Amino acid sequence: MEVNLCKEIKEEMEKLNIKKEIIDFIKNNHLFIQNYSSPINVQKIIMITLLFKLLMCFKYPISSEIRLALNASSDSMEWLKDIKIGILPFIKENEEFFSI
Repeated sequence: MEVNLCKEIKEEMEKLNIKKEIIDFIKNNHLFIQNYSSPINVQKIIMITLLFKLLMCFKYPISSEIRLALNASSDSMEWLKDIKIGILPFIKENEEFFSI
């Protein structure tokens, strides 16, 4: 069974209690909606794009480690793990510095 990356990331954001406007920025985007049930490799590309767009809404420069983590792994499951333990906690910790 293939994992749904869109669903996993949205649920993890909700679990971390990330601000609604940040979650909405991702889940209401037409790319997210159109590709929610796409193959995992397509979902990964879409989520990288959307998370990068979100990080560009940050009021301060994003560290290279955070930016690189978006593309660090070619394996989708390892990539998802990186997002859950690195990117999403960073977003939660700094959510007040996002200007959406």
